[in-house]
Amino acid sequence: MSVNEERTSNVGAPVGNDNAVGNPGGGAPIGNTNAVGNSGGGAPEGNVNRKSHGVHCSLEKIDERAEGEIAEFIDQMESLIRERATEDPGAVAREIPLRIIRFDRAVQYVQQEGLRLDDGFNPMLATSRRISARIFQDLQEIGAI
Repeated sequence: MSVNEERTSNVGAPVGNDNAVGNPGGGAPIGNTNAVGNSGGGAPEGNVNRKSHGVHCSLEKIDERAEGEIAEFIDQMESLIRERATEDPGAVAREIPLRIIRFDRAVQYVQQEGLRLDDGFNPMLATSRRISARIFQDLQEIGAI
């Protein structure tokens, strides 16, 4: 759009702004190789920097990375849930202990950050509540509690 044309929407630069004149858009300038080899779409595979507290890590990754006492806990909880369930628990028997680990991570993060219940809305507190509610819902649905 040239400076003299009238805008028909509120999208884009303000009327009269010609900062992008001559810019074809759609990517880096011709000859720029900064992104060569970058597939885009996020961090490299295996990078967990963004998940420093581990609360949003997938259940599968929690299970894959579990070692030692944590792996033992998961196996023991799964067995206990299968023994106590009155309905066939299926995959939920494995998911519940993984959610317990996720819940524990959320609580630890809240404690480390010094976040209290009277701080108002706190996304991590809301997340921990959703996780615990899901654990109890799953346990009730399979008749384990």
